[in-house]
Amino acid sequence: DPSVEERQYMAGGVWDHSGLLDDLSIMEERAASESLFAELQRRDPSVEERQYMAGGVWDHSGLLDDLSIMEERAASEAEGGRGEGEGDPMEQIEGGEGRGG
Repeated sequence: DPSVEERQYMAGGVWDHSGLLDDLSIMEERAASESLFAELQRRDPSVEERQYMAGGVWDHSGLLDDLSIMEERAASEAEGGRGEGEGDPMEQIEGGEGRGG
């Protein structure tokens, strides 16, 4: 983040290592969530950001859960079976197994 300034993490000539690590972790999770969302949306264009974000914070575990459901369904369909959730790719997710909806 180019807007970050050294003074935000230094007081009295001492670095706030904990604060730096916390903020880096937040930024890494945000980037990972954005990537997961892009993959979900690639697989199902009807997916909307509002389904996975509240108050500007991504529901990272919800993204992971729903992507996992989509991957399991794709693997099952590739094996020739169309089990539960046949049809709309978001049906199983919106039906309660995932977080989208």
